[in-house]
Amino acid sequence: MDRLSSKTEFFTVILIGFGYLTLSSLEFAFTASNQQVVFSNSGLEFLMVYETIVLLFLGVFLYSRGWKFHWLGLKPYKTDPIVGIGIALFSYLSYVIVYELFLYFTSAGINEDVFSGNLDLLYVIIISIINPIFEEVLVCGYVISYFKQSSKSFWFAINVSLLIRLSYHLYQGTVGVLSIIPLGLVFTYWFAKTGRLWPVIIAHILFDFIGLVVFV
Repeated sequence: MDRLSSKTEFFTVILIGFGYLTLSSLEFAFTASNQQVVFSNSGLEFLMVYETIVLLFLGVFLYSRGWKFHWLGLKPYKTDPIVGIGIALFSYLSYVIVYELFLYFTSAGINEDVFSGNLDLLYVIIISIINPIFEEVLVCGYVISYFKQSSKSFWFAINVSLLIRLSYHLYQGTVGVLSIIPLGLVFTYWFAKTGRLWPVIIAHILFDFIGLVVFV
């Protein structure tokens, strides 16, 4: 493992972590643009297992490379839940502003009825915990921390993180992109400034749960 360069490590983590998800997202975005994104219990079940296995594997891989939990911002603080709610509210406000500006300057209608599903509440709760941890540990905690150690600029790290986040959300179409950009910027900016990841994870949990519970 020590023979691997830091760049090889980075691309290994991103490829294993998001390669499949990105390819699936791109395939849906370019071949099924007029179809709804259908959330199903079987789909959530697969995602739970997939993300858990991948995260455990990459955790072992990074540990063998000398990474520590606190480098990823996983040290908990008592104020994390309150801060997380604040980040969620600020992120949502940012999304509303971006959404309204998009409508104002494009004068284009957006079909918001792009999602459907019939989900079990237990599945929604579980995936709303697993998915935010999986995503934020890798695309926020790891990516930002990696570029900090590589002495890259603050905004370079944020932009790379945002680009990766966008890549595996393209299947959500215009609505997804309009939400991911402001949310991703707020999440990564907060972590890059503070080094605290749990508030971001909590905010993400709230968004995932609220977004999916309507399909129960």
